[in-house]
Amino acid sequence: MNGGLGNWLISSPIILYECDETGEVTFANQTAYAVMKGNPKILDSGISLTHLVVPEDVSRVESAIAEVASGGRIQGQQFSIRCMDGTTFPALVYSSPISREGGEFLGTWRSDRYQ
Repeated sequence: MNGGLGNWLISSPIILYECDETGEVTFANQTAYAVMKGNPKILDSGISLTHLVVPEDVSRVESAIAEVASGGRIQGQQFSIRCMDGTTFPALVYSSPISREGGEFLGTWRSDRYQ
């Protein structure tokens, strides 16, 4: 990502990430890695959004992914996010669909950490 918008996405203080229609994470910004205590190489082996929430929230995340993949939006749903070290924190998640040329779906997720 180059330019102003790309730099903002990467360094934004808000957790920003994208996933495909299956919930596989395809991009995460620096804040996501810092807060989640993760390493950017995790995307090389693949990680699903369902692995980034507590087990009790998995079915709701799956429903949210399906909703956004069908053109809907998620506006401030609360999920318990699970960090790579096993700690958790509550977050409000917002998501809206975006498409690349050729119609490939990407769900852009933004989660605001709160206490």
